[in-house]
Amino acid sequence: MEKRQSEYDEIRLNLLKKSLESNGEEIRIPKERRKGEDGILKFINFVSFTVWGVIFILFAIITKAGVSVAYIREHQLLWVSSDFWFKDYLRIALNLTIVCLVICTFSIILNFTRNRRRNDRIKKSIIVYEIMAFIIGIFLILKLY
Repeated sequence: MEKRQSEYDEIRLNLLKKSLESNGEEIRIPKERRKGEDGILKFINFVSFTVWGVIFILFAIITKAGVSVAYIREHQLLWVSSDFWFKDYLRIALNLTIVCLVICTFSIILNFTRNRRRNDRIKKSIIVYEIMAFIIGIFLILKLY
């Protein structure tokens, strides 16, 4: 798609040059100075990969926080409530969720500040990760408190 957009821009520029040359005016069109990915885009790509890993770790911690059937059978006499979750694991998962939300918010802000040209795009995966982390955070808060 990016190649098609650049071809379209090139055709438009050539038509504009021809129309201005026929009027006797000279036009100077600045060259594209961006060559490949800049530092901000590399950072955003790194963050999206890192947050994917953090969310995977969150799901692993949450599944470990749930009590297994064998644990319940061994401790049947100690049942006080029907909510059997290891709170320490849930607190660790909640802290990771907060870190994930902060990182995603920061990278979304960076992405919006970089989005100046027509061919700049917003990384949709970071927005999806932030929504997932928000939902996981609500679940963890409801389970903890």
